[in-house]
Amino acid sequence: MGQKFCGANPTSRAWSLSRESQQLVHRISRTAISVSAFTIKAMKSLLPARVFVRTPAVPSSRTPFICSSCRLSGRRFAATQAGPSPPKPPAAGYSLLSSRRLISIAGVDAPKFLQGLITASVYNKGTELRERGFYTGLLTAQGRVLHDLWIYPNPNHYGLADAHKSGLLPGQAFLIEVADSQVDTLMKLIRRYKLRSAVTHHKLELDECSVWTYWDESYHGTEYPDKLPRHGSEAYVAADSRAPDLGYRVITPASNSLTVDAERLPEDVYQVRRYLRGVAEGPDEITPDKTLPLDANMDLMGGIDFRKGCYVGQELTIRTKHRGVVRKRILPCMVYGEDEPAPQDLEYRPAPGAASGALDVPGGTEIIRAGPQRSRRTGNWIHGVGNIGLAMCRLQSMTDVELPGENTETPFDPSQEFVFKSSPSEEGAEGGKKLKVKAFVPQWMRTRLAQSNTSHSRQTDE
Repeated sequence: MGQKFCGANPTSRAWSLSRESQQLVHRISRTAISVSAFTIKAMKSLLPARVFVRTPAVPSSRTPFICSSCRLSGRRFAATQAGPSPPKPPAAGYSLLSSRRLISIAGVDAPKFLQGLITASVYNKGTELRERGFYTGLLTAQGRVLHDLWIYPNPNHYGLADAHKSGLLPGQAFLIEVADSQVDTLMKLIRRYKLRSAVTHHKLELDECSVWTYWDESYHGTEYPDKLPRHGSEAYVAADSRAPDLGYRVITPASNSLTVDAERLPEDVYQVRRYLRGVAEGPDEITPDKTLPLDANMDLMGGIDFRKGCYVGQELTIRTKHRGVVRKRILPCMVYGEDEPAPQDLEYRPAPGAASGALDVPGGTEIIRAGPQRSRRTGNWIHGVGNIGLAMCRLQSMTDVELPGENTETPFDPSQEFVFKSSPSEEGAEGGKKLKVKAFVPQWMRTRLAQSNTSHSRQTDE
C-alpha cells in the first residue's frame, strides 16, 4: 500500500541523469555539425567555380606491354645524336678543365695525413717526398672508389692565408684536384678525418686557381716541352702519365690564362682524348661507392702503390691484387649502326651521320651478345661522345685478354657482336635503328696488364 516514487530509487535517478546528459550531448553535436556545414558552404561560395574539361583520349602509337621491363626492351636508340660532336683532337692543343677544382691542404702533418688517406704514396723512397704531381684515389672502408684525385706540391702556397704560410717548410703544402661536383663532399671528408692533425684545408674558388691540360703528340721527351711554361714560378706543371700521350696538367692562377703555341679547345675535346685511351675521370665515369679501383684501371694508371702502408680501403684492394682476379675493366668502345660493318680500329668520327650517337645511350645500359638467343650481361655502358665512349666490360666475353688461372667454357669469338640490351633483335620496334658496340683494349693497357699478370704469377709461385 506504500507509494513508489521514481526519485526515491537511486538506480532510476542515475539512469535519468544519464539520459539527460546524452540528450544534451546530442543537441550540442547537431549544433556543431550545422555550424560546420554552414562554414564550409560559405567558404565554397568564395572560391571560383571549377570547370571540368574532359580531354579526349589520344590513341597511343606504342605497342601495349605487360610490364615496364618489356617496354624498356622495345626501346631503340637514335642512330645520330642531337647535338654537334666535339671536333677531332689535333696533335697539339690545350683546354681549361672547368670540371675540376682544387683544395689546398697544408701543415706540419700534411704529408702524414695524406699518406693515410690516398691509394698512392706521397713519398719516393723512405721519407723523400715526391716532387711531381701524381694521380691517386680515395676509397671507402669497403675498398670502393670515392674520389679520383691528383695531388700536387704547392710551393707557391695557393689558397693559403698569410698566417698559414709563415712557418711552413718545403713539402708541407699540397693541392688536391677533384671533380667540381665532389669538392664539397671531399671538404667534409677531410674535416672528418683530420681529427687532431696539424693541417688546414681550404677550397680554392675559380678566381684563385685553374687547372689546364696541354698535349703535344709530337713531343716524346722525358722532360717538359720547352714551349709549355710561360709563367715562370707561377705555373705548376705535372705529366699526365695515366696513358701515353695524354699530355700535361698545368696549374695557374686564374688571373693568368695559359699561353702556349697551340690551339685552345673546349674541354670535351680533352674528353675525346681520354676516351680514345680508355681513361675514366670523375664521378660520372667512376661511380662513387660502387666501382672498385682495379676495375677503373687505377692500378694500370699508376694510381695505387701496393707496397705502401695502411690507408682507407687498403685491405680489399691488396687482397684483390694478390689473390683475386680482375674480370672486368673500363675499356674504350666504339658504337656503330646495325647496318655498318664491325670496326677494326678505334676511331673517333665527329661528323653527324657518319656514325651512331654514343651520347644518346643512357649510362648503365646493359651490353649483351647480339643474336636471337638470351644472353647474360657482358658489360655496362658508362658514357659516350660522338661515336666512342667508355664501358665496364667483362674481359673474357668482350676481348681476347686472357686472365691468369682462368678457364672459360665459352672462348672469345672475334666475330661475335654486341648490342645494347634496350635494342631488341626483333624488327618492328619503334624508334631508330639499334646500336652495336665493340670494346677495344689499347696497346698501353695490354702492356701494363701483361706486366701486372707476370707480377701476380710470380707472387703466387712464391
